[in-house]
Amino acid sequence: MHDRSLPNPHKRDSASRVAGRFFSALSKNGIGLLGTTTSEIKISVLVHKSDSFKAVSALAREFDLLEAGLKTVLLQATPLTGP
Repeated sequence: MHDRSLPNPHKRDSASRVAGRFFSALSKNGIGLLGTTTSEIKISVLVHKSDSFKAVSALAREFDLLEAGLKTVLLQATPLTGP
């Protein structure tokens, strides 16, 4: 049996391009980020509630998600509390 889980030398480069497009799309649309977290497979951002629809729309356009058949995007808004 062969181990086919060899590291992909282009994986990091590809991920950095996706992250670049992600953050650029938000920036071009004037969406300010209140917080971010990233991993190898996920990017999470915190935006002001009033920018949430604009942020999702900008990302859907950037990654052609609407043309790929995505018709509905569900948002879960969790109000922040604190000082």
